[in-house]
Amino acid sequence: MKKLLSLVIALLMLFSLVACNGGGANDDATPTPSADATPTQAQTVDYTEGGKYMNDPGANGNPEWRLLNYPVTSDTVTFMIHYEEGQPAVDKENAFRDIYNMKWQTNVVAAADRITKLVSSVMGGESPDIFRYDTFQPTLANKGYIVAWDDYIDLSTGLWTDLKTGLDATLFKGKHYGLSTKMNTDAGDGMWINLEIFDELGVKSPVEYYNEGNWTYDTLLECARAVQTDSDSDGIPEIWGVSIELTEAFLYPSGKDIVSMNPDGTVTNNIRSPEIASAVNFTVDLFNAGVEYDGSDGRTAFAQGKIAMMVGCYWYYQGGTYKDMFARDAIAWVPFPRDPASENYYACMYFGENMLCANAPNPYGAAALMDAARYDVLDDHDKEEVDAEAFFEEKGIPYEMEMYVQEQKLRDGLTPVLMTWTTFEMGQFWGDIWFRPLLGEPWSAVAEEIAPRIDDVIAGIMEE
Repeated sequence: MKKLLSLVIALLMLFSLVACNGGGANDDATPTPSADATPTQAQTVDYTEGGKYMNDPGANGNPEWRLLNYPVTSDTVTFMIHYEEGQPAVDKENAFRDIYNMKWQTNVVAAADRITKLVSSVMGGESPDIFRYDTFQPTLANKGYIVAWDDYIDLSTGLWTDLKTGLDATLFKGKHYGLSTKMNTDAGDGMWINLEIFDELGVKSPVEYYNEGNWTYDTLLECARAVQTDSDSDGIPEIWGVSIELTEAFLYPSGKDIVSMNPDGTVTNNIRSPEIASAVNFTVDLFNAGVEYDGSDGRTAFAQGKIAMMVGCYWYYQGGTYKDMFARDAIAWVPFPRDPASENYYACMYFGENMLCANAPNPYGAAALMDAARYDVLDDHDKEEVDAEAFFEEKGIPYEMEMYVQEQKLRDGLTPVLMTWTTFEMGQFWGDIWFRPLLGEPWSAVAEEIAPRIDDVIAGIMEE
């Protein structure tokens, strides 16, 4: 439990952690006592290898996870970000503060103004060191507002080995312009299940299907039809099969985003692919089956027992509306179903949200910050003892529910799919992709029509 708690604390980025200071005892088995019988003094261990590393044994004492000694120009790193709560944990964990002896300052800007503020700051000679956005933005690299991390940080060290999938997926023209300190396949999206409805109606639940490896588009539709209830036949169900709060809900279960970034620096337009076709056609099937909730208050209706399954984000539970359901074992969370044509369950992966600004006043300090944050993700010993249960209860979140949600987010067996639709500005095609087929247009015709337009957008973004 202690190890799990430590992991949760690191992932939630909510607590201060205590530094791990290495020290070795005198290992001379037969010391010669002095006349005064002075106690043997501990020897200081040098982990720096002549100054290459900071004097620390590494996360979990692993020398492969040591921190490089960067030529920083200041003890402060500046961060531009759009929210206060949930900032990167470097000021709340140990390595940046206690090993590098550095601090950081945050410039909080409105979400809608982030790009504009970054551009004006860089152009005005007041650039921050790090810009944090939802995903890496290629246009910022092409226009020179951000620069590649590779010139300042060594991503070949052991600290970054386990992030190779994310690093390879976000290569842009052969370099890394966006970094994350963990694989955010937990960022997500999946399905909340009202177990009481399935129990009362005697219907096999999505949890059972998932546990046996048979949670698919087909079984989701089967479940929705089986639980939908209109007992008075007035056309208004007392219980709806499913609510879909995310327009692109079944995009990632297909295994592809609209655009894929390739390790060689190219990108691929996937709009004509069979995976995207399957995602769109299944969305149409759900709509045509009449099992999709037609109200705008899906989260509330789900909590009231009016919807059996809700497509949405894992963080919906934080609003407090589901804690009563959790207390009586009435709620569960499962990943998205898989395409029957695939053997894999997929999860959306967010990676590359931290970008190094052009003209950053302390770029090596920014590199140290990224290494330190990665160190803290890996390090799980000698953590500060905190009353996590009281912390969550104070926020109105049952501690047991928080632990359950974290376990679901981190479950094994989910193949990551890099989210790129925001990176490549695909939101402008959402009406074509998700609504025209609902109105009866064949997807193949829609895809052929918009494919050249998507190619033009990609070309513009990739243009240097």
